[in-house]
Amino acid sequence: MKKLIAVIFLFASVGIYLFIYFPSDERKVKNYAKSEYGIDVEVKKVSNKGFGSDETYVVFPENHEDLEFAISFPNGAGEITDNYSRALAADEKLHQLKKVMPGIKGLGFEASDNGKLKVNFVKIGKDPSENKYLVNLSSPKPIEIAKFEEEDLDKYFKLLTLIQESRAEINRVYITDERSAVDSNTIEFNMDNLKNVKTKEDLLFHLKRFNWELASYYANKKWESEKEKIENGRFTFGSEYDDYWFNCGELNEQEECTSILALVKFKENSLNKQNVYLKEDLISILHFFDRIAPKANIEYRFIEKGSNESKRFTEYEIKKYHDISAFIDKNLR
Repeated sequence: MKKLIAVIFLFASVGIYLFIYFPSDERKVKNYAKSEYGIDVEVKKVSNKGFGSDETYVVFPENHEDLEFAISFPNGAGEITDNYSRALAADEKLHQLKKVMPGIKGLGFEASDNGKLKVNFVKIGKDPSENKYLVNLSSPKPIEIAKFEEEDLDKYFKLLTLIQESRAEINRVYITDERSAVDSNTIEFNMDNLKNVKTKEDLLFHLKRFNWELASYYANKKWESEKEKIENGRFTFGSEYDDYWFNCGELNEQEECTSILALVKFKENSLNKQNVYLKEDLISILHFFDRIAPKANIEYRFIEKGSNESKRFTEYEIKKYHDISAFIDKNLR
């Protein structure tokens, strides 16, 4: 009996020793948070990107689940790292936003993280001041780009006003409608550039500049009649699968596109050296886009009717040749 008690005591002593001097990974995480920040945390999940990678623990303080942050333990030599300070800043912004959330919901918007408002953060570069704080909202009402100015601009201006009134220093707000990923649209508020916006017209100008679909819609609309003048039976712009006959990535202050992706569809079996009109048509296309956006980076996607394969060329690649004939001779069969 005495031997049994001695064995039990020995195992208990070993267990206590291991618990104190070789704590579990989860206990190490909790000890770190307590030591560094004086808080008791719960572990939400653990991630590891593969063999030899650091282990990252997503944790939150007890009774404060909104304040999620990550603690990473190096695999081998190195320091334990965390993003507590950034998460703390995000949490402060979150609580500021929560004050205006009833008004935001009254406009017809919802928090997109399973109905829960969340402020996400990303780090850019090594300077902590380069942190970006992001919010995602959802819109049960479809965002129809062609009807946005007429039907939705007032509501989005009120949304911007509420966010500004919260005084939460958010860098980006993304509003995405609830249709399938293929059909849905997103409106981005670049809050860094919206600080001085005072009117709906100012807001629309900024949204056109930094939302490629709005930029594309208005740029297409502006040049539609000119486009129709140069289209002919040999080529047309756009396709039945695209909403826009050219995509405008972004507008500058003068509302000129600074990056363009243009789709040009040619007749069957005509995108070749045997097409005697190809040089004339390519010159017409290039001159047209030089007028639309003289300062833009342009990429062309040429495709023949009935084909699924396209040929892509940047304007720079085309203009490296001394004339269009040389380009055709080198790049087309």
